[in-house]
Amino acid sequence: MRVFYWNAQGLAKDDARAKLEELYLHNPDIICIAELQVFCTTQFFRKLKLVDFCEDVITNEAGEEKGNIWVLWRNSLARPDVLSSSKQAITLNFAGDITTVHASYDSVERKRLYRQLGLGFIFIPWLELGEFNCVLRLDENKGGRTIKEVYINEFRSWISENGLVEADAIGKKYTWSNFPSGIRRIFSKHDRAILKEALKIWNRTVFGDVQFHLKQAELNLETKNYLLDYDPTDEFQFLKVPDAKKVVDDVRTELAVMVKMKSRVTWLEDGDQKTGFYYNSIRMRRSRNTISELKVSTNTTLFLQEEINDYIC
Repeated sequence: MRVFYWNAQGLAKDDARAKLEELYLHNPDIICIAELQVFCTTQFFRKLKLVDFCEDVITNEAGEEKGNIWVLWRNSLARPDVLSSSKQAITLNFAGDITTVHASYDSVERKRLYRQLGLGFIFIPWLELGEFNCVLRLDENKGGRTIKEVYINEFRSWISENGLVEADAIGKKYTWSNFPSGIRRIFSKHDRAILKEALKIWNRTVFGDVQFHLKQAELNLETKNYLLDYDPTDEFQFLKVPDAKKVVDDVRTELAVMVKMKSRVTWLEDGDQKTGFYYNSIRMRRSRNTISELKVSTNTTLFLQEEINDYIC
């Protein structure tokens, strides 16, 4: 099952509908759209030309207020049950729960969202994707005021308390910007996918196998090299290339380990050929040997690896 999320920022525009047609060519099963700025009507839906998609769109429209989230699905899928709906998120039950998020900029409203989406460690397949309007790490924001650590910690706590993990991503690191250009420009990573990693259904549809991770890492390295070629004087970009290469090397090592272990370990569930079990084992072992954050004083905690390295040295 392929699930897409897109912040349209106005779906009535011709270029936005053209972009949706482009996304449709990638054969999604479910499309989640935010900030449409239009009412959901059958007439408007038919203008989108989404062949084989159900016209029975689920939105969070309320009375005369336009909905800021739509969820569309192929006719081959049964209509999902609506488990919860608010101005910030819609949770539906497909083959597992899927939550489309368009979180508020207001920190108090985001706390309400975390409470709405708090399931604890209930063992169900759960994928949450969209715009969370908050970063998980300080290096995910560039420009503007320094992000308050309390907001980051609230976001992290919600993820941890619900047994969630962040899905791997490729492409641009920063998904939001306040201006197209200029010295006042701010970059942030507001969009991401988060899931219950231990359940096999999402391992198949989101993580894929180790070969897919290798392709992701190689594409990331290719992108870093391209950006460095574009501006060879960018020292910050220069430092990113060896880090990206190390990730490629690590994934290649994991693939080699997986192949070796395959001959000795009994595969789960009738010889399934996916590698989530091995990949998770390797990552858990690596995480135990990694310092992800370091508290250096009452009010200061370091999260960036470079800062931790410098402080320890």
